[in-house]
Amino acid sequence: MKSLEYLATRNAGRFDIVEKDGPRTVFRLALDNGASGIVEDWELFEGVNLTFNDIPHGSLTWKSSEPRSLHIEWCQQGRGEIASANGKSYFIHERECAVHDQRIIKRQMRYPMPRYVGLTLSIEYETGSSTLRAAAVVQGNRSPGVHCRYSVFKFVF
Repeated sequence: MKSLEYLATRNAGRFDIVEKDGPRTVFRLALDNGASGIVEDWELFEGVNLTFNDIPHGSLTWKSSEPRSLHIEWCQQGRGEIASANGKSYFIHERECAVHDQRIIKRQMRYPMPRYVGLTLSIEYETGSSTLRAAAVVQGNRSPGVHCRYSVFKFVF
């Protein structure tokens, strides 16, 4: 089960699958204010996904999962905020890239601007890193694969 499908089982009624077609899964994200966002997830390789996020202004309470994947996020428009269980908040602004894993147990996600549009590349620790490592060997690359676990880093373009 892909990470987002697993999250959908933990957040029924808040984060639901509305369409599934091969490598593409579309989720509806129900915000506290009644608005709905769309999260379109594409499985690029086993354990490696690219997600397109289009979410209106609002917030939602979230039941997070155990750390399963590394996320590289890029915000094209708006701003996203994560309120975590440790009491800290993390932000991603327009034209910024953020790298984090799910050790940040999310308690609330907020979208304070009229619209948040962004991309997320996620790599599941076991499956995704094994897939990328195998692909690197097949292509003759001596890269050791994906072995990292990051907290939160931010890059501005």
